[in-house]
Parts: sequence; C-alpha cells; structure tokens
Amino acid sequence: PHQLSGGQQQRVAVARAIIAEPHLLLLDEPLSALDRKMRSHLQIELKDLQRRLGIAFVYVTHDQEEAFALSDLIVVMNRGRIVQRDDPATLYARPANAFVADFIGSATLISGAIVGLADGAACTSLQTPLGTLQAPCVEGLSVGEPAVFVLRPDQVQVVELSTSPHHQNITATVRHIVFKGDHYLIEAEAAGILLAFEGKQPLNPGDEVALRIDQPSCFITRADT
Repeated sequence: PHQLSGGQQQRVAVARAIIAEPHLLLLDEPLSALDRKMRSHLQIELKDLQRRLGIAFVYVTHDQEEAFALSDLIVVMNRGRIVQRDDPATLYARPANAFVADFIGSATLISGAIVGLADGAACTSLQTPLGTLQAPCVEGLSVGEPAVFVLRPDQVQVVELSTSPHHQNITATVRHIVFKGDHYLIEAEAAGILLAFEGKQPLNPGDEVALRIDQPSCFITRADT
C-alpha cells in the first residue's frame, strides 16, 4: 500500500467497500488528504460510480465545494441539530437561516429589520445600514422582526462612479483584493460593512467604487441560527 499514491489508495478503499454490493455506503471525508486536482478527479469518479451502481452514498465532508459537486441532497447540521435539508442549489440560493447562509458558500450577511412584506411573503423589504433592501424571503417572517440580507459575491456589480447616479448604487471604499486566477475577489467597505464581490479588473486598497446589488437574485432569511 505504501507504494500507491493517495488517489490510488482511495480507489482501492472504495473498491473494497463496494465489492459486497452494500445498499448504503458511508464515506467519511475520504478525499480530505488529497491535493485539489486529485480531489476534483475523484469527485467525478465517485459521482459516476454512484450513478452506475445505484448505491446510496452518505458522504461526510466539511468542504462545501465538495458537497456541491457530489450531492443530490445536503443536510446541514449545527450543534448536532439538522437546520436544513435540501438540494445544493436551494441551499445556496434560499438558506433557512443566517447559519446556513454563512456556512454554505461565500456571503455577506447584512443585518436589518423587516419593514414590509409582499403578499404571501414572496418578497420583503429590510431596513439596513445600507438603506432599504428588497429581495425574496424565507417563509414565516413578520414586520419588525430581525433578519439578514444574504449577498453573494456574484450578485454585486461595479458601475462607473461618474456616470451612474442611481439611487440603488452604493459608494464603497476598497479594503482588500485577492487574485484568484480568472478573477479578483474584492472587499469594499460601505457603512461599516465589508461587501465581497468579484471583478475582472484589479483595484487598489483605498479606491472608491460604486456598487449595484442585484437585489431580486438575493435572499432575506432569519437572523437566528
């Protein structure tokens, strides 16, 4: 075994586990010791293997990207309690509360209070330090209740300061920038809140930018965790 690579060892371990044709296979962070490229290859292999064999996989992981890549259903737990069980896309777009929103993917959570609800609670208005923000919301919220506005990096757009005097624009100051290969991850501060967003062009700390939030694509959820 010591002559096998990490990826080969994991393939052998999975093969030994499925040879008995189990109805359920528990995988407890099987790829955590592998490098990123090998993990990506084995994620594809495991997904394909599960589909071909029809065996239910229970996959334990602390890596959200890995959970998204492999899962049909994800269970998020906090302190031993299930807080949400959904498909990956729903978990990301409609988190049940602030804990799930913060745990799944990257997000800026903007705290506020509910000031208005549409019929059926399909959309709500949240008063925040950035002003009133509107987005679809989780069911069961009421006016006056604390809540959080869930903002993902891809829901923020940089617009021109000089040509975009728009009431929904937010003026912010760049604080941090990280090169990610095909894009930059930028953090800019507005009203004491750090807003994370993606950009193609490099910016410098201290630069002033105008940001526009795609509010209809965002989500308002419960503040409790």
